Amino acid sequence: MTESQGKPVVVGTAGHVDHGKSSLIQALTGVDPDRLPQEKQRGMTLDLGFANLNLPSGRVVSFVDVPGHERLVATMVAGATGIDAGMLVVAADEGVMPQTREHIAILDLLAVDSCLIAITKTDLVDADMLALVAEDVREAVSGTVLADADVVPVSARSGAGILSTGPPTASGPRSTNLVEALEMLSARVETSAADVSRLVVDRVFTIKGFGTVVTGPSSGPGFTVGDEVELFPQPRRARVRGIQQRGVAAASAGHGRSALNLTGIPPESITRGDVVAPPGSMEDCARFDARLRLCHDAKEGLDHKREVTVHLGAAVIPGRVFPLEAERIDPGREGWVQVRLAQPAAAWRGQRFIIRIPSPPKTIGGGQVADVRPIRRSQFSRGLRRTVAGTPSLRSRDSGQAPTGLADMLSPDPHRTVAAIVTARVSTAEQIARRAGLSMETVGRAVETLGTQRRVVALGNRLFSPDLVESLEQRVESELRCHHEQNGSVFMTREELRRSLRLPAAEVAAFLDRLQRTGRICLEERKAESILGAHQAGLGVGLPDAMNAQGQGAAATILEALDRAGLQPPRIEEIMNDVGGDTGVIRRLEATGRITRVQEGLFLSQANLEAMVGSACSLLESEGTFTVSRFRKCLGVSRKYALAFAEYLDANRITRREGDNRSPGKSFEQVRHQLAHSG
Repeated sequence: MTESQGKPVVVGTAGHVDHGKSSLIQALTGVDPDRLPQEKQRGMTLDLGFANLNLPSGRVVSFVDVPGHERLVATMVAGATGIDAGMLVVAADEGVMPQTREHIAILDLLAVDSCLIAITKTDLVDADMLALVAEDVREAVSGTVLADADVVPVSARSGAGILSTGPPTASGPRSTNLVEALEMLSARVETSAADVSRLVVDRVFTIKGFGTVVTGPSSGPGFTVGDEVELFPQPRRARVRGIQQRGVAAASAGHGRSALNLTGIPPESITRGDVVAPPGSMEDCARFDARLRLCHDAKEGLDHKREVTVHLGAAVIPGRVFPLEAERIDPGREGWVQVRLAQPAAAWRGQRFIIRIPSPPKTIGGGQVADVRPIRRSQFSRGLRRTVAGTPSLRSRDSGQAPTGLADMLSPDPHRTVAAIVTARVSTAEQIARRAGLSMETVGRAVETLGTQRRVVALGNRLFSPDLVESLEQRVESELRCHHEQNGSVFMTREELRRSLRLPAAEVAAFLDRLQRTGRICLEERKAESILGAHQAGLGVGLPDAMNAQGQGAAATILEALDRAGLQPPRIEEIMNDVGGDTGVIRRLEATGRITRVQEGLFLSQANLEAMVGSACSLLESEGTFTVSRFRKCLGVSRKYALAFAEYLDANRITRREGDNRSPGKSFEQVRHQLAHSG
């Protein structure tokens, strides 16, 4: 058996109530899919039924039998989730009925493009009636995914057309029976190639001795026994205790219908529509952007903010639809929309969905999810919020025009999808994986390729679009120039710049390194303060042309003058008059920790500050306390300087004033230790 033959093909039935769907599956498989007592009593399918057929080729067909009653369309849509192919069933004695048409529309909107049509109950009509019904069916499916489907007339009661050739239809005699048609259908079906394992829960129950069991269509690489999993929405953790596929115990659950025995979670906390997935691979979705197509018979079309019922997988959720390109979408047309849900759901990019109007209940359209984490869009929004520098905010509202990038979000090429996500919003690789519904391995390969092509820029652990990086670079230059002009300071602190950019510190550090390498900014490392820890090691950020040669010369002269003056420096204004510098030079020297302001106008160089504080600590160690007079004699300075230094020590809690005496303060031991170990 080949690999393709070993993969089950999931086929969902569709059709009007009492057209013989369940009877046909029982005739094919020997299994009655109507498992509920009420179904057997009423002779009508009320919930999803399941059965398997082993084809002569070795392929396996897993049937999902759905109800046909109009009140149970939600159950039909749940059954159609995750199917690979559809089998439309039309009774020969009734022909195309209302639910036949609605089920055709649902298969078409869900893009189930591998289908066949079975005309049942052929034993109840003559050849002419059968030909009319077949012609009616062909007309009903025209222009849909079923337009080219094989039509096979059958009788579940007599077996005609199931294993043997059935009676002729309007298309002429058929040599194909239903089993042969299923063989051809299963051979051309391309099963899901999802990158992330998922199981959409359509049934949940308990088995004595085992506990919670969930069933549903599974896709992706699959789950294995012992895996830790998460159920969404409202994430809850569980572990896979056991697996069954097609009613047989299995080591893993890949493509097809699967049953998972879960531990660590009670059955009452799980509902139809929940999704089982690897931990952290999804997140709750309150709204999503999508490509939506309306049915031709959707009468009044779809207006802005229209209330609908959203059928998403096996979940049924009230919501509203907001067209994004115009005020409404007309019947038979399609367009981009944002769907806002009344409660969080589990959704992923590329997922198909159906929308129905609640009153009178009717399917009016369906589409494909493009983005599960979109910004809040509205065609009536007033445009992008702007920062003072004129660049778009990272959390701006959409302008209401045709959204860009959503077509790339639906691309099967992960490179286009990842690039579209990065363009829309700064993200980490983990966030991209959840938003794109891709594995971390796939995202990692795509990011590496896009980085080589310069379509994505990595800063820290976040990914930026080149346009946004350029915009931020221009904004940094503008902020630095404005800061220099307004404050006379050449350098901004990194924290000031981080707050301006509204980015985490790690990304700012990587961003500044990038700017320094390209020569657009200069970074000046601050000297780590060895005494008080008041100046932590860090970076000053400035523009290369802001610190000119004259400014650098003035800074050197000021430092030299303060060093030479020792503990009796002149007022800073006097030094500035001599060197011809400006206040910006002083701010820069102070910000980088090279000089320290003792009081207004009085500065000490770093070496002289350490000498003054060291003398105070030695005096306290030897004598326990000191007065200003004693401190003045110890330092060999005038009372004016001794008093200023004592007040500085008080303010930094190295000393504590008690009347005329100074005793050790809260920071004394720490500072003394730093001085003892300083170079």
